[in-house]
Amino acid sequence: MQNHKQGAQNQIFSFSCFDPIGNQGGVSKVIREHMQLFQDAGYRYALLFPVAKVKTKLWGNLINNKFQALISTGDICDQIAKADKTDEIHLHHLMRMRLDEVTKIVDQCKIPVKFFVHDFYCCCPSINFMDSTGKYCGDSAVSEEKCRHCALYESASRHREHMEKFFRMLEDRLTVVAPSQYALSAWLKSFGEIKCHTKVMPLQRAEGAYAGNSGIRKTGEPLRIAYVGSCMSIKGYAQWKTAVAACKIEKKNYQFYVFGDAKEKIDGVINISVNVGKVATDMVDKLRKYEIDVAIINSLCGETYSYTFHECLAANAYIVTNRFSGNVATKVFDNRNGTVLESPDDLTDFLICEETLRSCIMYFKKISSPPDKMVPNTDIVKMVSGTVKTPEEVVCNTKRPEVISPQKILQRLYAKFMTVGYRIARYIKEVSL
Repeated sequence: MQNHKQGAQNQIFSFSCFDPIGNQGGVSKVIREHMQLFQDAGYRYALLFPVAKVKTKLWGNLINNKFQALISTGDICDQIAKADKTDEIHLHHLMRMRLDEVTKIVDQCKIPVKFFVHDFYCCCPSINFMDSTGKYCGDSAVSEEKCRHCALYESASRHREHMEKFFRMLEDRLTVVAPSQYALSAWLKSFGEIKCHTKVMPLQRAEGAYAGNSGIRKTGEPLRIAYVGSCMSIKGYAQWKTAVAACKIEKKNYQFYVFGDAKEKIDGVINISVNVGKVATDMVDKLRKYEIDVAIINSLCGETYSYTFHECLAANAYIVTNRFSGNVATKVFDNRNGTVLESPDDLTDFLICEETLRSCIMYFKKISSPPDKMVPNTDIVKMVSGTVKTPEEVVCNTKRPEVISPQKILQRLYAKFMTVGYRIARYIKEVSL
């Protein structure tokens, strides 16, 4: 992609809560991809991030992936003022930042601002909507009715007020970009009265077709089941360990794996180290190498996008998730490539029903059409350059009804069938005993 304008080099000033280089998290992956996409398009991409975990006035400064120096808020304002051409300011995350310092910078120049929804820190300091007891509390806005029993309520209420004031300051030039409809809808529940543009822009697009891992295992051959991603409680790791232990007692014909950063050694579970910070395709490559049949993405809270889901999709694995997992559950419904459980705690009952699981996989392999690869979505560059229309819609204080096509209704009915199928099989088994 060539630079779309002649003369002075165009540039983006972008903000993140940390240095993304070498970090394995999803936010870091997005920022690294954006840096490369804009650099390939001829832009000068300046990324700024706080240099300490405490909120300071000093920023680290990366330009086109290379660290430059520590600079102050005043230095940033001077750079923007002296720049030949600054197209936009991109806000990737506001955590660990002094909002008053960010306000000084964005108020310095009246250029377009894009805010990217990666999680829900702007809605609540508990970025995953987990209350003070560690339970998922839903993606509705902070309120006394919802949050009065949470120890974080008072601070969360003040936090949301500060964020709303910040967004209102920008609303005449703000575009909120979300990686999924789920993420945008959750943001709107907290800030639906902000008059700004919104855009749903998936982080990746599919290319080609993958023909591997399409076979169906024989009855005596163990199914390969993998927990995929970070071994964290909010990702359902405890439920995973419980399910593995139960399946061992029941002597199910499974081979278990953990793909990611596992440090714990569990009897009967093979740990496969994955580092997408070093090799972007590491997860997909290893899922394909081991021909994983079932991928467990059993998050206890809503995922705004989930690179992990798309990596499992590209490996042609059957995905098991739950209805609280946000965009993961939505994509499983839409792609018909897995089961959505009613609760993360239902994982054990589901996996114990081996015959039902094998039937689900058999049907899935007959209809699946995985992509050869997932590549970064270049629409963000096109949006900035003006080659595609920027706003998808103008946010007003109105509720937009969901439009559901007949095809989507059928997809959801299918997914619901797959969700309850294991329960029926379990009931039949219990009655027959």
